[in-house]
Amino acid sequence: MPTAAYGRWSRSRMLGRGVACLAEFLLILWATTALYFDFPIAAARLAAAVIYGSLFLSVLVISRDHRRKLGVTIVAFLCVLAWWLSLPASNSRNWQPDVAKLHGLRSMAISSPSTTSATAITALKRTTPPIGKRRQSVSRSCVA
Repeated sequence: MPTAAYGRWSRSRMLGRGVACLAEFLLILWATTALYFDFPIAAARLAAAVIYGSLFLSVLVISRDHRRKLGVTIVAFLCVLAWWLSLPASNSRNWQPDVAKLHGLRSMAISSPSTTSATAITALKRTTPPIGKRRQSVSRSCVA
């Protein structure tokens, strides 16, 4: 009895299907959490995440055609990814207190329309010491 094959399923084929199934599960998990955290309607975040996750996990479990299952999962993931990448960045969101402050800029609101990027860069240069000065201060603190 050959040990490399069990009927029509070889070990490498079973391993490949297992890796594909794990990849599909991770794609579904990422898309579900993206919907949960970034869905634009706050009241529907949980519902959107649960519907998406349960729908595609059921496709993952029920479907027997592995190529079609992988295709549907990838297309749905790419749709959520395209939506997620299209979300505009904003400094006016409700941030956690430890990450709400822009480090390196002293009392300057980056999100105001009158502030230009050149002004922000100038302010950052004024508050950040030159590289040579940083190295000297580090070497002095290590020696002392």
